[in-house]
Amino acid sequence: MRVVVIAPPEPIVVPADIRGDHAADDAFVVSMIAAATAEIDGPAGWLGRALGIQTLELQADAWPDPFWLPYPPEIDIVGIWYTDAAGVEHEWPIPEPMHRDRLPAVRGRMGDVRIRYRAGYGKWQGEGDARRLVNDPPANAKAAIILATGLLISMGSEDVFLQQEDVDGVGSTRRTVSPYISQAIERAVGNLLSPLRVFA
Repeated sequence: MRVVVIAPPEPIVVPADIRGDHAADDAFVVSMIAAATAEIDGPAGWLGRALGIQTLELQADAWPDPFWLPYPPEIDIVGIWYTDAAGVEHEWPIPEPMHRDRLPAVRGRMGDVRIRYRAGYGKWQGEGDARRLVNDPPANAKAAIILATGLLISMGSEDVFLQQEDVDGVGSTRRTVSPYISQAIERAVGNLLSPLRVFA
């Protein structure tokens, strides 16, 4: 069984959430947010959970037992496909219910069962044609990404590792990210996310 990302997660943190003097679309800050998120969120992250709204696809050689989709929370199922013993692919009509004892036999090769679904923390806003799904992440997840992004930005500064700078007649300046601060932030991120972690 494997899970692939069909549509990457929508960001749950934007540059305006990050302290500092930068534009609302600052490319560097956007990339740091993406890096911090990637370490935590979805199939590539360590949390075992989808944070931002994303489309995932479970690919397996048999129907999952129990019929459970990884990287919760599940929002909805987009499509289900299966390949029968003759090698013919079929699409399961949605929203027809699936009963464990009535699932069709599959050939037994990886990818013979494909379940595409949306996952992440979202809520519906608006009504009618204007109704749309928007991110609604837990506060601790958002705070963790903000903290991690701040650490990455400080480590990405050109002079962040400069230990000492002496200017004759003026004095000296010491700039560095203390390893104790880095460790404290990493611990804080871990503590914020621990209630959300999925252990499979």
